[in-house]
Amino acid sequence: MLDEREELRQAVVGAADGEPRVVLLYGPPGSGRRTLISEAVEYARREGLAYLKGSDPRVALATLKKSTKPHVLVMRGNSKGGRKLAQIVLTDNLPCLFLLHSDRPIPALTQKGAIQITPAPLREQDTARLARMYGAETDLAPQWWRDSLGLPIAVLGRIRSWLRSQTGDPFDMNDLPPDSKLILAAIRDVGKQAVAELASQVEMEEHALLDHCEVLFAEGLIEAADDGRALQVRTA
Repeated sequence: MLDEREELRQAVVGAADGEPRVVLLYGPPGSGRRTLISEAVEYARREGLAYLKGSDPRVALATLKKSTKPHVLVMRGNSKGGRKLAQIVLTDNLPCLFLLHSDRPIPALTQKGAIQITPAPLREQDTARLARMYGAETDLAPQWWRDSLGLPIAVLGRIRSWLRSQTGDPFDMNDLPPDSKLILAAIRDVGKQAVAELASQVEMEEHALLDHCEVLFAEGLIEAADDGRALQVRTA
């Protein structure tokens, strides 16, 4: 993600110089957007930006307006308050680096001057390199790459699943992202559940639910049932 990192570095430099910078990092869970955000926050702090904790847009706005130095802050892009704050930052020229994360792009923010970045998927050679790093069978890398569409967390899930099949090691729930862990726990409670019912239970939209299920499919923990209308724990 060299291009994405360079674009974020330039955004940090602009914010450090007292300019408003709003960056939306979007993509499915496991695409690398949170990694980029974490790196940008650390770089911004090294450049002297104060980290503004909390997710209340009203508190953040009050802090930005009265502060004499730029801040870096992170919020969800699909929240109404976060989008509104982003527009105010750009309109009022408030010096800060405002990082938003979302599953989807938000065209309205681009029209206001925000930067939108989505991590590039892994290439086939990247997948082979990861397989070598983990000691996995590199001959399977092309198939893992095709099945995962280059999504990093899906590639790693397939590699880890293969390694477990060779060693017999048990699966560690701590390897899962929090939302994927929540979904797996809900499915395990009943063994099989309709997608619509599961989405309602874990309070997610269906497309977001399926995004978070990608790592569960990759790890070989769940499978589709009833022609894709339900999900169930994988037994084989």
